[in-house]
Amino acid sequence: MEAVLFSSLYRSYWKTLCQKLRANFGEGPPDPEDITQQAFIKYRQQAASKNIENPQGYLYTLAKNLYIDQYRSQNRYDGLICLLYTSDAADDL
Repeated sequence: MEAVLFSSLYRSYWKTLCQKLRANFGEGPPDPEDITQQAFIKYRQQAASKNIENPQGYLYTLAKNLYIDQYRSQNRYDGLICLLYTSDAADDL
């Protein structure tokens, strides 16, 4: 029965969640569709051990937090790459 409920939630809320992420955070990176997929995966994992009373709100919170985490991670990576290239260029002088 859980699979049926999850499938129904997925079909009815996938597009809305992608649209909310796009409206709040833009086109990416990270892509709203990727974040939505990750949120549904995490929801499925956590729903087995938690009583989630508001699935839509819970999914949105998961997606928002995943988006922020990936954005921060990407910024750290971009900063590191920039630092490495800047260091390499300074060493060449």
